[in-house]
Amino acid sequence: ALSTNVAHLRLLELGAWLAGEQGDTARQTQLQGWADDLRASIDNRFYHAGRGLWGTFTTGALDRAPVNHFDLLGSALAVTSGVGDAARQGEVVRSYPHLDKGPPVIWPQQKDIPIYHNRGIWPFVTAYAVWAARRHRLAGVFTRDATALVSGAAFTLSNLENFEWGTQAP
Repeated sequence: ALSTNVAHLRLLELGAWLAGEQGDTARQTQLQGWADDLRASIDNRFYHAGRGLWGTFTTGALDRAPVNHFDLLGSALAVTSGVGDAARQGEVVRSYPHLDKGPPVIWPQQKDIPIYHNRGIWPFVTAYAVWAARRHRLAGVFTRDATALVSGAAFTLSNLENFEWGTQAP
C-alpha cells in the first residue's frame, strides 16, 4: 500500500537521523540508503503515468496490472515525504480528483459500499492535501481544498470526522 510504504520510508529516515545523532555513521548511511531505494521504488511501482497519480496499492507477483484505485492521504503523504521529483509531485497534487464539496478520501468510489472511506471527505486528510499544495505553491489547489475545509465546518457548525462527498452531510 502507498501510505504504508511512505510510513516505512519516513521511519527509515528517522532511524538514519537518530543514528547520525548517536554518531553511528555506518548505520546512518545504511538506513538512508534503504530510504533512498524505497523512495525510488515507491515512485516507480505505484505511479500511473496516464492518471498522473500514485495508486493506493499494487497487485501481487502474479498480476502486475495497474490498480486504478487512488487515495488522497497516501498521495499527500508521498508528496510531503519527497517521493518523486518536484514536477511529478505537483502533477499528483493537481491531478487528484476534486468534487464540488471537496476531495474524496478515495477515488473512484466503490459501488454498493457504505459511506466512510467510500464517498467520504475527511477534513484531516484534506488538510494534508492543502499542505502538499502549499509545498508546491499551487494556489488554485490550495484555495480549493482550504475552502472545502472551511465550508465543511461552517455548513455543519462542527469539526466532524468526515462528510459525504456529494452533499457534505455529516
